[in-house]
Amino acid sequence: MQFLSVFIQVLFLVAAHVLALPTHNAEQATLKEATNLDDLHHHHETGLNFAPSTSLVARDTDYMSVLNYWRVRVGAPALTWSAKLQANALDTVVSGNGQMIHKLNPGTFGQVLAPGNPGSFENVFVGGWLCELPGLPGLNGCCVEWSKGWLYLGQTKHAEIVTSTAYSHIGCALANGIWGCDLGNA
Repeated sequence: MQFLSVFIQVLFLVAAHVLALPTHNAEQATLKEATNLDDLHHHHETGLNFAPSTSLVARDTDYMSVLNYWRVRVGAPALTWSAKLQANALDTVVSGNGQMIHKLNPGTFGQVLAPGNPGSFENVFVGGWLCELPGLPGLNGCCVEWSKGWLYLGQTKHAEIVTSTAYSHIGCALANGIWGCDLGNA
């Protein structure tokens, strides 16, 4: 039963990608036009989706506008959505079957995992990952609230990965209660 559900999700992801591909370019142009933090914050607050409407995950969570808002806020450049990296992230969280097990598929050079649900991406991105380094410029003390419920145990690698300028592309997915984001350069 679970296999069928996962198969249907993957099939939907592929079909949606094929059917909605033209909208990706228009939305990427909008992201490129949003060149400063105020623009990104406006789009984040108004719900403009920087992610292409090519997957259930991107459409339901608007993760691209969330992560790019926070990346720019801490001084890192915005990332570009990648279908390949999103598929890699989905493969990782599906095959992990509810466990945070890293799986670096071809094209993935960085990966972060954290527990979450469909409405929790911003909490995961900020509280779970960025707040490992609460002194990052632009966080301005927000980790006092965002880090509630997260246990870092001295880890900083997740924050280093999601703020790295070594990557230009990202794709994220949620399955089995685990958010995964894969980063790379194409």
